[in-house]
Amino acid sequence: MLVPGNAATRGIRNHNWLNIRYNEANDWDGQTGPDAEGFAKFQGPEWGIRAAAKLLVNYQDWYGINTVKEIVERWAPAADDNDTVSYIRHVSDVLGVHPMEAFDVRERLQQLLEVMALHESGALPIGAEQVIYQGINMAGVV
Repeated sequence: MLVPGNAATRGIRNHNWLNIRYNEANDWDGQTGPDAEGFAKFQGPEWGIRAAAKLLVNYQDWYGINTVKEIVERWAPAADDNDTVSYIRHVSDVLGVHPMEAFDVRERLQQLLEVMALHESGALPIGAEQVIYQGINMAGVV
């Protein structure tokens, strides 16, 4: 775990624990712009979680993406030099579901965001569970 104030990883520094890529078309509430590598920056971590929560629920609602394999392959494609196989295994193990087992993203959103944020950022600050809960509530998706 990181201690508050330790900005060791890009996701923590940017308040974007799930490393959402910046896209000018996505004018996320709380977004402050891109970093030098093209990732979104947010005014606080709850705003980054809010955006991630909306994206994950949209994956399910708009595209029918509701398995760990589908979610991770879209979120962190191997074509972008991600270790997608390891990522899928990590998320599946924590959620306790087979990578191809369908699940309701809304029902598992807190846990899904926690494990994906941990995988993306390597460690999370103390109190991360409350920040994730707050971001989900701000998103209004559950």
